[in-house]
Amino acid sequence: MKLLTGSDGRPMGKSLKNYIPVSDNPNDMFGKIMSIVDEVMFDYFELVTRIPMTEVLEMKQAVDEDGENPMKFKKILAKDIVTFYHGPKKAVEAEKEFENTVQNKEVTETNTTEVSNRGKMSVLEFLKLSGASKSNSHIKEVIKQGGVEVDGKKATDFNKVLDFKSGMVVKFGKRTYFRVK
Repeated sequence: MKLLTGSDGRPMGKSLKNYIPVSDNPNDMFGKIMSIVDEVMFDYFELVTRIPMTEVLEMKQAVDEDGENPMKFKKILAKDIVTFYHGPKKAVEAEKEFENTVQNKEVTETNTTEVSNRGKMSVLEFLKLSGASKSNSHIKEVIKQGGVEVDGKKATDFNKVLDFKSGMVVKFGKRTYFRVK
């Protein structure tokens, strides 16, 4: 029997942080499905959807032979899985949210947390106080990888002291935003 692999192509596991919980909210579930590596996408179609294999094979052929963008089919996969667990309305909303926040990099109410951390402090301290992560090393890693922006400008030094003022937006990772009250 074929096993479902994790979002990174390795065996799925909570300790590897490459699993997609069925209890996830629709937006998180949709986003995690969209982040799976292309090589395992069609295994997901086969193992966790009710889409007929003839359609799955046509999609695979479109990617392999016709050069079709895999994202088109990942959206079909994500929408199908979210529909199964949360219903069609939530699946459509999750797809729109993904397009707005990930593809169009928009700051929306659903992906923004308002925080009252104002004043001069390091980027690391601001993110820690905002609840971006419980781990300083995780925050530092995201900063080193270029995953933090302050008002649209990359923050590359976690010790840099900034004056966080009302209205400023800090992006952490791909989909988490903090707006200073």
